[in-house]
Amino acid sequence: MRFVFVMIMALAIGVGTARAEGIAAVVNQDIITTTDLRDRAEMLLKSSGKPASAEMIARVQKQVLEGLIAETVQLQEAKRQRVNVSDAEVQKGFAQIAENNKVTEAQFKEMLARQGVRLSSINRQIKSQIGWGKVIQQVLRPRVVVGTSEIAAERAKMAESSGKAEYYAAEIFLPVAKNEDDSKVRSLAQTLVQQIRGGKPFPQIARENSQSASAAQGGMIGWVRQGQLETALDTALSNLAKDKVSDPVRGEDGYYILYVRDVRSQDIASPDDAVLTIRELSIDGTGVRDSALRDEADRIYKNLTGCMDITRKAASDKRYKLNERKVAINELTEEERKSFGKMDIGRAIAPQIGSDNAVVSMICNREDPQGNVASDSMIERKLGLQRLDMLQKRYLRDLIAGAYIERRI
Repeated sequence: MRFVFVMIMALAIGVGTARAEGIAAVVNQDIITTTDLRDRAEMLLKSSGKPASAEMIARVQKQVLEGLIAETVQLQEAKRQRVNVSDAEVQKGFAQIAENNKVTEAQFKEMLARQGVRLSSINRQIKSQIGWGKVIQQVLRPRVVVGTSEIAAERAKMAESSGKAEYYAAEIFLPVAKNEDDSKVRSLAQTLVQQIRGGKPFPQIARENSQSASAAQGGMIGWVRQGQLETALDTALSNLAKDKVSDPVRGEDGYYILYVRDVRSQDIASPDDAVLTIRELSIDGTGVRDSALRDEADRIYKNLTGCMDITRKAASDKRYKLNERKVAINELTEEERKSFGKMDIGRAIAPQIGSDNAVVSMICNREDPQGNVASDSMIERKLGLQRLDMLQKRYLRDLIAGAYIERRI
């Protein structure tokens, strides 16, 4: 996962800052302080090029608070599901943010200090992104099963719409939990649109604000054909030119901001649509010295000879766990593309080392489009992502609805 820095995010739970602070909201066992709220409101305004005056802060604070509440619920659920986010993962995320801003980590810390952004807030932000992504994969991904009949039905629909436009699209989704929240969410969506049109990268804004499963991929949802989305979204998408962003669009569950990166005919497939099956051998390093864990991972990496070998190796020790995931090439991060190189099947990838675990990966299958026709794996992947997105939206909505929330502003 890549990380980028957006000035509008400053989640902090708890007390103990230098400012005199009160309680803006109580979310189950945690609190959101007025300092947390003021920090994020100021950052939102500065990112939009607006003055962070007391009047403007008062105008945006309610919509900002709803975002903080949602993030707090996500952090709590990650903890309840025993999702571990190591300090090394957070540090790696911070390093990626600095790299994306074309500065060193030290320079980035100095920049944050000058802008009044607390380092702890950024680290919590990174931790919440990683944690919520793991919750989605751990809790919801196993529930997503796409049957052969569904693949056949989708292929028939694709045949019917052959020749129609298809959009390589991205989304930002902001849920509306209650009708009375509609205007606040719409106002936030409009502010985000202004930021994007003012030069902020869409993926950056999506990762930091979207409540969709696609947020981890910068909002990218892949190729979408005409008629595939709900009516309001389909209409907005069909009216967008390449590299343009939409105004906020009201969907069934909230507001969407859409972006079109490319347009093509329905019956044309790209080599980057190929679906990779990746097996990941995870080594539990709890209680193991870092140097010993690295040596162990390096030995496994150097001795693996193929996909059957990595499967056998995973079964040889109770500390080892094998995970398999499917991902289209166009969904890989830049870092993953570099690691996978020529994407040879059966070649192990150099291990990734965390503070208490190590992961050795291997590409075990690649299914390319057959001419201009999508493969079954491509269709299965597409349908699975759509279902996962629907499930995670419902999951977060239910978590928020079931939480004890006391707003004090």
